[in-house]
Amino acid sequence: MRRHSDLLEPCAGKLASTVLRGEGDSNVPALPDYWSKRRGEYPETPTRVANLLKRQKGICPHCGLYFTSTDIVEVDHIKPTSLGGKDTYENLQLLHKHCHDTKTAKDGSRQQEP
Repeated sequence: MRRHSDLLEPCAGKLASTVLRGEGDSNVPALPDYWSKRRGEYPETPTRVANLLKRQKGICPHCGLYFTSTDIVEVDHIKPTSLGGKDTYENLQLLHKHCHDTKTAKDGSRQQEP
C-alpha cells in the first residue's frame, strides 16, 4: 500500500526546481513574503492580526522569520499587561506560537498572574 508521502515524492523535486528557477524572475514573488502578505489580506484574518502583519512586514520580531500560511500566530503584548503594559497597538506584536511561548517564559509575565 502506498502512502500519501510516496505519491508526493516525485513532485517534490519539480516543485523545488520551479521555485529555485523563479527566484531570479521579477514576476515571481518571494514565497515567504507572498504568503505573509496574502495572509494579511485573507477575509477571515482578524483586523488586528492583519494590521500587525502589515506593520511588521510579515516578519516575526522574535525569530526574524516570515510568517507562512500554515503558521500558528498569536498577538503578544511587548510589555506584558501583568507588568504594567498597555493594551494598545503600540504595545502589540504578532509572534509565532512557539516564539510567544518562549518570550512569555522569559519575560516573567506568567509569575505575576494569580
